[in-house]
Amino acid sequence: MIENPLSLMSSSYGIIVHRDFKPLYVDEQCAFLYGFESSKELEAFDSLLLLIDESDRSVAQQMYKEIMSGKRKPQVQSYKNLDRYGAVKHILSIDHIVDWEGEPALQVSIIDMTPQVEAENRLRASEQRFRDLVEGSIQGMVIHSNFKPLFVNQAYVDMLGYDTIEELLSLPSIEIFFVGEDVYRASKRAKNILDGRTDKQRTRHFSRKKNGDVICVELVERVIIWDEKEVIQTVLIDVTEQVLLEKQLIETANTDGLTELHNHRFLIDSFEAFFSSTDTSMIACILLDLDRFKVINDTYGHLIGDDVLRRFASILKEVVGSLGIVGRYGGEEFLVLLPKLGIEEAISIANQICEKTRTSPLSSDKGDIYFTVSAGAVQQKESDQSVHQIIDRADQGLYQAKLNGRDQVVVMD
Repeated sequence: MIENPLSLMSSSYGIIVHRDFKPLYVDEQCAFLYGFESSKELEAFDSLLLLIDESDRSVAQQMYKEIMSGKRKPQVQSYKNLDRYGAVKHILSIDHIVDWEGEPALQVSIIDMTPQVEAENRLRASEQRFRDLVEGSIQGMVIHSNFKPLFVNQAYVDMLGYDTIEELLSLPSIEIFFVGEDVYRASKRAKNILDGRTDKQRTRHFSRKKNGDVICVELVERVIIWDEKEVIQTVLIDVTEQVLLEKQLIETANTDGLTELHNHRFLIDSFEAFFSSTDTSMIACILLDLDRFKVINDTYGHLIGDDVLRRFASILKEVVGSLGIVGRYGGEEFLVLLPKLGIEEAISIANQICEKTRTSPLSSDKGDIYFTVSAGAVQQKESDQSVHQIIDRADQGLYQAKLNGRDQVVVMD
């Protein structure tokens, strides 16, 4: 098991901000990833398209246009890039629209997946040589009949944490390695393979090792003849590291760096998903804004201001808990989504947040710093055509709460 996914990203993770592929910002790690000595060299490029393989350039340009125009939501993409020496880099990226000097730009979080892609390419290339694979293969292999192991190689034994081939072959069934619903899916897939009703596409499954740890494996299966009987041969590669990296990359793109709450984009995407779902009959939301936050910054400094934002984030998580989704909407504004809850529950939660904030000062070297928050609470109406209409009403309630003297909740119909 990987103890710290972030450690996997230390040498291959970077960030670029660009507008129409003209670099606006490149961090040092990204520059090193492409073989440059400093970020300034990359920032001097007229176009980042020079780093993208010709086969992917038109796709990258089209994706940029669709994302910036709102026709497509940012998502994980993979591209073939080139470093300064022309060597191919297989890049996993996720795009995020940001405000850069008053205008929208595209922030691209990238991770170099070249080692993993090369491993997968080796797996594909080896499909023609499966029958000749021997004990020394770097990929795990198991041949089974109704999941009773008939043959395993040392790589498969090592992958699952066993000591010897004999120990694993003595097991009555390899189904003990399957996790959750993979037991059912594996049985169904095995039947389809033997009946000739499945393709040879790679699939991913979770497997439980001898010590209880869970890994993610990518596998290819085929029918072979073993002692004049049709059995299934499976070749596996451990992709746990890649899965963790993909997850970490997505979480990074959806998280506010200061408060570690969900960010604006995640909040809107989640709200729209709830809004369009037939499973969500109603949804309430609370828009909150810290009172006189500018005064706090001017009086105590921005570092203390950041601590106040983090303190309020912890209050939100404590009060809301599993009842809803909380995030930083922007600046000192925060949004709480309460799917399947009505306005009465929203009012109660909003008042709890105000009370908890009022009585929970930030402890600092400058003494206890008290602060308050105002809130606007609303519930979805049948006439609402978009989530922005709901948020606008919450914003009107928030504005009225400020006019009424702050540190209170105003409900808008």
